[in-house]
Amino acid sequence: MGVIELVKRFAVELPLTDTIKIRALRDKTGFDVEKALDNKAAANAPEPESAAAPAVAPKSGRRTAPSYKVVKKD
Repeated sequence: MGVIELVKRFAVELPLTDTIKIRALRDKTGFDVEKALDNKAAANAPEPESAAAPAVAPKSGRRTAPSYKVVKKD
C-alpha cells in the first residue's frame, strides 16, 4: 500500500476537516474526501422504516369471467 492510498484511507477513517488539505488531496489525486465522508455517513445511517403499503399475499385464481362460445347441437 502506497503513501497516497494511506493518506486517502486515513482522510476518511479519521475525518479530515481542513479544507486546504482536502483541496490539495483532490487536486493531487482526484479523490474527493468530502464525497467519501458523505458516502460513509450515508452508509452508517440507519435506514428508515418503509412507509410503503403492507405486503399482501397475491390473490390466486381467475380474475376475469371466461368467454366460452356455446354451441348447440340439433
